[in-house]
Amino acid sequence: MLLLNSSLLEQYDQTFKMQLENEIIEKVEGDNPQGVVSYLPHQAMLTPLRSTTKLRVVFDASTKTSHGKSLNDELFKGRPFCRNWSAPTRSRYCTRLLWLKNREEPVKSNNIQTYRFTRVPFGLTSSPFLLVAKLRKQLKQENTETAKEILNNLYVDNVMLRAMSVKEAAQKYSETKVLFQSTKMIIREFVNNCQE
Repeated sequence: MLLLNSSLLEQYDQTFKMQLENEIIEKVEGDNPQGVVSYLPHQAMLTPLRSTTKLRVVFDASTKTSHGKSLNDELFKGRPFCRNWSAPTRSRYCTRLLWLKNREEPVKSNNIQTYRFTRVPFGLTSSPFLLVAKLRKQLKQENTETAKEILNNLYVDNVMLRAMSVKEAAQKYSETKVLFQSTKMIIREFVNNCQE
């Protein structure tokens, strides 16, 4: 799909460049992994009708290897209930991905770059638990009324807050954005039922 559409390929490539710039991934120089290494397959997820991200890179940690196991099979899921929870350097060897050094050049071994995640990527079976654990920890440290309300109304990556006036809703909107920015998370969408 990407090879047939240069615009999509460019967007896909820009996603990796942005992740590299934001230190979500880092280049792997040399190949001396210590411990378990898993290369995550990835593909484009197109959602043209969404108001936010039209193209997302989706990683599949459920793909089985030739040994019949996936990375998700090997991970502890966590209790049922972070995006920016940095992984210690020794743990970063586990989740890797391959991408082109130059998207204009053909796919050859000298045009392949190996990257590894510096954070827990979404798509791992443990991601939802870690996301909620990170959010709960951050919100407990904030100790504001809005943080407490978010903490009590948090379900994975959705929050439901009440406001009795437009002014109160606007205040909670602003406070919520600041709270999530402190964890380097961006709230993508707010929905309300106000007629104004």
